[in-house]
Formats: sequence, structure tokens, C-alpha cells
Amino acid sequence: MREVLALVRRHGEDVGEALTLRRLGAVLGELGSLDEAAVCLHTAMAIATAVGHRRLVAETLYARGVLDQRQGKLSDAAEALEQSLALSRQHHRRLLHAEAAHRLSQVLERLGHRDRARTLRAEALRIAPDLAFPPSTTDRPA
Repeated sequence: MREVLALVRRHGEDVGEALTLRRLGAVLGELGSLDEAAVCLHTAMAIATAVGHRRLVAETLYARGVLDQRQGKLSDAAEALEQSLALSRQHHRRLLHAEAAHRLSQVLERLGHRDRARTLRAEALRIAPDLAFPPSTTDRPA
């Protein structure tokens, strides 16, 4: 992934750089390199915001919320996830909408906001069936 980042930077592709940084930040967070992940996500957010790429801003906010949750920064996680959720609703990004609603419900549950968490879980579950791929013809009985 770092090689891809170097290649994208060499070609001056801002959106590609932000996308790569967002993905790298998410992976580094999963691997436990939390400080390095935070730097990648911060840089990705700055680029995505500067170029006005709202989908990437929403995705980076989601990744930041996940990282903050992993670090135990629940208030920060809730704030990032709330923003990601708002953008995903506004721009009809259904998969991100469902993911952000579900993740935010987990964070809010831990913060003691059980009613809102329950509402968000229900919202995510309402969207989820629409995201499933239709069964292939080989899955249908003859």
C-alpha cells in the first residue's frame, strides 16, 4: 500500500492519495499502529476536504470514528461517526449509511445513550436487506 501511495503522490493525484491514505489508515488501525493510522487519516481528511470530495470525507470520518472507538475515545468516535452518518444520508451512500449507523449505535450504547443506539441499530437493519446481492440463478430451485 505504501508503494501505491508513493506512486500516486508522484503523479500528483490528490483524490488517489487521499483514498490510499484512508485505506492505509484503516489497515494500520486494525494492525494496532494507532498513531500512524491517525496521521494517515488526518492527512486524508485534509486532502479530501480541500478538493471537496464529499464521499471521501464521509468515508474518512467513518474510518476516524472506528479508530477513535478502538482507542477508547468514545466521544470523539461519536462525533466523527455522527458527521459520517449525516453525509452518507445527505448523499445517499446506503452502505456507508448502514455501517455508520451501526457503528455509532455501538459507541452510543457504551456512552449510555441506549434509546438513540436502539434507533440507529433499527435504521441500519432497515437498510441492510436492500444492500444484499440478488441470488444467482444457480441458487434457485429448478
